[in-house]
Amino acid sequence: MSFVFDAMIAAWGMLLEAAPYIWLGLLVAGVLHAWVPQEWIMAQLGGRGQASVWKAALLGVPIPLCSCGVIPAAVGLRRQGAGRGATLSFLISTPETSADSIALTWALLGPIWAVIRPVAAVITAVITGTVANLLPDDSPAQPEPLTCACCSGDQAGQNPAGRMRRAWNFVFRELIPDIGGWLLLGILLSGVILAMLPGDFLEKLPGGAAGQMIAALLIGIPLYICAAASTPLAAALLVKGMAPGAALVLLLAGPATNLASALVVSRQVGEAGPAVYFGGVAVGSLAAGAVVQYFAPAWRLGVIHPHNGLLPEPLSIAAALLLVAAIVIPRLRRIVRDRTRPSTTLQ
Repeated sequence: MSFVFDAMIAAWGMLLEAAPYIWLGLLVAGVLHAWVPQEWIMAQLGGRGQASVWKAALLGVPIPLCSCGVIPAAVGLRRQGAGRGATLSFLISTPETSADSIALTWALLGPIWAVIRPVAAVITAVITGTVANLLPDDSPAQPEPLTCACCSGDQAGQNPAGRMRRAWNFVFRELIPDIGGWLLLGILLSGVILAMLPGDFLEKLPGGAAGQMIAALLIGIPLYICAAASTPLAAALLVKGMAPGAALVLLLAGPATNLASALVVSRQVGEAGPAVYFGGVAVGSLAAGAVVQYFAPAWRLGVIHPHNGLLPEPLSIAAALLLVAAIVIPRLRRIVRDRTRPSTTLQ
């Protein structure tokens, strides 16, 4: 019972610190979704040159696409004439970063990490896209469904009231349901790590920083975890002695790769696509991790510095409780509705 209590206290402390930043990130994500036309984004990312690779990587950083939404969006780019490079660049940079995950990174890891994470994501995406452009692009895009249940938003209503309604619906009906469960799971697991592992646990593992980076890569590539959920895990592991380079590898490789994306890549960009996709994420993550590990002592990246919260403590508590309610209550309602729905039988 003491262990459970310690884990819950640690998880609550992390949630209390992160909740105001999460709401700020959700606000930015909702504004971007409602005020930046999707048609404009598609137009910017079309084409097969190197410029499109950079645009895809840079625009993928703030675009508030849910984890399943990046797949049909990347397919849409491919159908509209985007080359292999732009498609893979967008598919890598978008899930690795988002407005909410950058705000959460600032809250839990600090401002330097909030800069390193998107910069590393962009560089990894650009390098992967550049390599993909060197290959002959002779494979036509294969038909894929362009919509998913969590990304179908109302495109009507271009006045301010309509845009605000779209932003509200996107945040509370799409984004929070998509990342909320994973976010709470990540915070709870972080509390368990903080309560269970001794302070120097990871420092005593064999292989040093290099071994930790390879282990983080091998765990992160097959284990899909969204960008928001990976952040509290990285923060907890850093407290327990994880090398900063290994933490960055986990932050990059975990959100960027999953089997669904790999299947789409193979259909849209040809047989070489998955090799370039996984190889680019692996090499880019390890290279970025090595650079961060080299500069970690000077930048003090292995130390989680306490800082003043975004809001006074009473407001932070309210923000944390509202966040939990926004995540849990709709799920409970759905469970109750499903259980009370009358079953249909064949007559």
